[in-house]
Amino acid sequence: MPVVSFVSQVLQVTNLLGVIPTYASEAEAIEAFSAGPAAPEKTPATRRTRIVCLDSSNDLLAYLKVLLTRAGYEVFTTRNPSDARTLVVATGPSVVIYGPGTQASESVIEKLRQGDPNLAVLVLPSDFSTAEASQAGTDLVERVRSALKNQV
Repeated sequence: MPVVSFVSQVLQVTNLLGVIPTYASEAEAIEAFSAGPAAPEKTPATRRTRIVCLDSSNDLLAYLKVLLTRAGYEVFTTRNPSDARTLVVATGPSVVIYGPGTQASESVIEKLRQGDPNLAVLVLPSDFSTAEASQAGTDLVERVRSALKNQV
């Protein structure tokens, strides 16, 4: 398989084809680079609801990121509780989701809520990772929507 075809396939599979510009030749790429950055696209200034997810499993975090991103949320994930606190302060999420691989003590939750008392904290059930994926995902998205409706 030619390298160009392989690279194109990788960009397509990873959904980067629309993010990283591609060029028909090296000369075109050099010319585009020399011209400087393209003007930023005009997009509506809508802010997507942000969610921070915390769990010890990279696989679960990847699933949550895909699931919640497809549901229209902006998702940040971490395996480290102190990084979760930093993400909460830096991103101002509306929801924090604790996976079953993380200890969600009341003191930790209260520390997260110090910056925003309306922060919704959802704890996933211990069987979340072994439950039927589509049903568990649907239930979680509904829990997120419900938590957002209840925020003041």
